[in-house]
Amino acid sequence: MPTADVVLLDTHTWLWWTNGDRPLSRPARRVLDGATKVVIPAVCLWEVAALVARERIRIDRDPLSWMQRALAEDRVALAPLTPEIAVAAAGLGREGFHGDPTDRLIYGTARAVDATLVSADETMHAFERSLPARRPRHIVW
Repeated sequence: MPTADVVLLDTHTWLWWTNGDRPLSRPARRVLDGATKVVIPAVCLWEVAALVARERIRIDRDPLSWMQRALAEDRVALAPLTPEIAVAAAGLGREGFHGDPTDRLIYGTARAVDATLVSADETMHAFERSLPARRPRHIVW
């Protein structure tokens, strides 16, 4: 079971962690409880706003207020979209990562900030399992 000082949340795990909508798995909860820093990729802000706008999710306030409150929590930090992350995310296709640009940006951000990614996304887990063993990255769910 990986442990981490820095944990990065996928959009759905950020929503679940913040709202308590769905229980996190025991390994995910353990990693989050032990983390000194919880990182949210910038692209997750767009994804939450888009999901609310399309009425795919409901949150208890307008998206901007929800995001500001969620990002103000202790230990939580926003990871900006940097040129390095953009280039790394774009290059994931050469490694066999699936085509979803949001997932590529989330995974690329986790690599760039050297964080453990907490995600229930099976396509990300499958990609991680396909990497050579020498890659010291972890996805938890």
